[in-house]
Amino acid sequence: MSSERKQLLIAPDQKWFVWIFSNYVDFSSSTRSVVGELIRQSKYQGSVAAAHELEEMVRIEAKSLRTSEDPSGGFSSVTSVISVPSFHPKLLDLPRRIAAAISTELGVPDLSDSVKKVKDTGSAKHEPAASESLFDPAAYEVSRGIAGQSVLLVDDVFRTGKTLESVAVQLRAANARVTGFCLAKAVTGMGER
Repeated sequence: MSSERKQLLIAPDQKWFVWIFSNYVDFSSSTRSVVGELIRQSKYQGSVAAAHELEEMVRIEAKSLRTSEDPSGGFSSVTSVISVPSFHPKLLDLPRRIAAAISTELGVPDLSDSVKKVKDTGSAKHEPAASESLFDPAAYEVSRGIAGQSVLLVDDVFRTGKTLESVAVQLRAANARVTGFCLAKAVTGMGER
């Protein structure tokens, strides 16, 4: 499957990038992209087969991004991978599985255990994109040294960007460089592309 890679620039003052692996996904619709449907099956139905298929897709993508020549350096400068942590236990922790797949493909350590979520911030699922309620860097703690690391921060769905940015703030405070990677960007209606 060929993805339509998208690259978003988040927080221009920080000059950091978020790679979006798939087309936009409308979770409120019964029509989804292949990646969107696999995410739904993995997250909400606990389908290990769907998660495995996503892992394989991401491994292929990681190979091509390893040699990318864009301003963010693609994945060539990545020295570690970290998944966005969850406060509540998940049926299937998709960001962690995707981070492990990328870590294996790139041959860099998965340091997901170095970041913990210490406070419940709710879900972006029902938040408007402009909402600041989910931006809470204090909800995350970096528990071991990652200074000097070039971290690929992995999440499954990019809705508002607030969760990713909150974790990135803490990683940068620990003197890490951060690039984001999400499987898909969610929209609530086709007009929001």
